[in-house]
Amino acid sequence: MGVLFYQDMAGSGNLRTTSLGIQYSYDFSISKTWHARPGLHFNYTERGIDFERLLWNDQISATGNAPVSAELAPMDKVGDIDFSTSLLTYSDRFWLGASIDHLLKPNQSLYYYEEETGNPAKVPIKYSFFGGVKFIRNEHLLRPIPTTLQLAFLYRQQEQFKQLDIGVYWFRNPLVAGFWYRGIPFYKEVFNRDAFTLLIGIKTKTMNIGYSYDFTLSRLITSTGGSHELSISYTFKTKPIKHKPRAVPCPEF
Repeated sequence: MGVLFYQDMAGSGNLRTTSLGIQYSYDFSISKTWHARPGLHFNYTERGIDFERLLWNDQISATGNAPVSAELAPMDKVGDIDFSTSLLTYSDRFWLGASIDHLLKPNQSLYYYEEETGNPAKVPIKYSFFGGVKFIRNEHLLRPIPTTLQLAFLYRQQEQFKQLDIGVYWFRNPLVAGFWYRGIPFYKEVFNRDAFTLLIGIKTKTMNIGYSYDFTLSRLITSTGGSHELSISYTFKTKPIKHKPRAVPCPEF
């Protein structure tokens, strides 16, 4: 079980988004090698804005800014509930799952609509599919350190918007290297090539240090030089437990 809370505030009008959710999942055995883990997520999201802090074009003039705008003032805040569900199946080498978000199509509009069908701020349902496989090359006399190779994918769709992420990880203690591609190469309806990501890192029993670089492939390529990310995580030692929980074999970076 878990609780998820976040709040975001942006812009001169202090556009606020506050969300509080409750999560639940349960792990059970399908066979000796396969497990299943369904999950549920209920949340309440509230959005608000300080309308008086906004400056509209009809307030701007050569003699100075007018104090009042003819723009229709919205509600100070609006809230709605939402529900998501997911299912994950996995073994020691494979994992496969799917999730469905925004099943209740929550309203995020700060304006009132008499008919729900005419509300453009209804969040559409989002579908996600993900999975991967882990290959292990066992150690022997000439190769005392085992080598692993992991393949992973994530596909997401929300109405007409689609995105596919494909990644490869290579690990030989303590080095990690990998790359990700975001986009759909042969999908011609829209330009859907986003970025190519390279990753390198060091992984030990207690600490992970990683560096990644995103090279932009979209139309923003002329406006950005890509992005850099540095991550550091540390695992604290605790007392050993009798029943170690099963772990999904997905990459840790």
